[in-house]
Amino acid sequence: MISVKRKVNVDDVLYIMVLLYALSTITQSLYPFSLNRLWTVGIVACLLYRLLSRLYTRTIMCMVVIVSCAITTTMFAADISKNTNDLIYFVTGVLWLLFISDYANRERLYKSFLEHQRLTKAILVLSYVSMIISLLSGNGYAYQWGSTAYYIGFAGTQHAMASSICIVTALFLLYSLNRKFSWLNLAAFMFSVYAVFETGARTFIIPILILMFYYIRYNIKSMNIKAMVYAVGFVGVLYAVQHSTILDKFSFVSSGGNMATTALEGFTSGRSLFWAVDLSAFASGNVLQIIFGRGFDYVYGLNARMVNQRIWAHNDFIHLLLGGRGNGILPLRLCHT
Repeated sequence: MISVKRKVNVDDVLYIMVLLYALSTITQSLYPFSLNRLWTVGIVACLLYRLLSRLYTRTIMCMVVIVSCAITTTMFAADISKNTNDLIYFVTGVLWLLFISDYANRERLYKSFLEHQRLTKAILVLSYVSMIISLLSGNGYAYQWGSTAYYIGFAGTQHAMASSICIVTALFLLYSLNRKFSWLNLAAFMFSVYAVFETGARTFIIPILILMFYYIRYNIKSMNIKAMVYAVGFVGVLYAVQHSTILDKFSFVSSGGNMATTALEGFTSGRSLFWAVDLSAFASGNVLQIIFGRGFDYVYGLNARMVNQRIWAHNDFIHLLLGGRGNGILPLRLCHT
């Protein structure tokens, strides 16, 4: 019998772009230019094609929000480049959420995954090899948050590395579904947990542990093995906490690092301090500023003046409140790198 290969379609291209994005994110410091920008253009184009091929009321409403947000934030922005950068995060996030909210889209994307499992495996192998090399060689560390060296791998920064590990681990979870349980796969998951702890980026501890939980829940059928794995996993997490740099990060922020002057500010790495500043600025704005926002770049200048750090709000909803109205229904950054 002659097998006919399935014709490549937009969903295949979208899935391949996601795989390439995952790999280029975790290795982005190795390239002289940003491959992620290229993949993002492709991803956005695929999402728009699929969403506009079948127009629903919610799709039209979201497109209106996107266009109005682009116009108003650009009008009010003092730094067009910074505003455009965050606008891209917002648009990509909205399109992805709109895309995955449709069951038919999820089904088509899953079929593309099934068609490209060999490519998925190759991307996973390359990603984990890059993690292992950068971790064991010692070249993947950088000093930040005090005098401790934190794991940045080939991603360039601690948070970029932690977020890219979560992306790769999510792909690994998808690849592992309905496959026979193996201790090697479990070891790979535990390695991902340890690597995230080594970055010192506390935000990503919860998602990596959730991925670990889903792996144990859906990939292990035997209750005896599952109980054993939970026990091994618990011990492994304790080991990761005690032998990674995450404790140094907690110690740094609790001792007054990152602008902290109170226990709450220490626990939130100073976030509660500039959240109060940002919310106060929103409440004190005039009618036009409250309705339409002040551009996504505004919060950077505000925090630079008030807390001496040119940073974003570190809270998607607060960032949206100050940035542009009509868009507060969706998070801006699914992965802020």
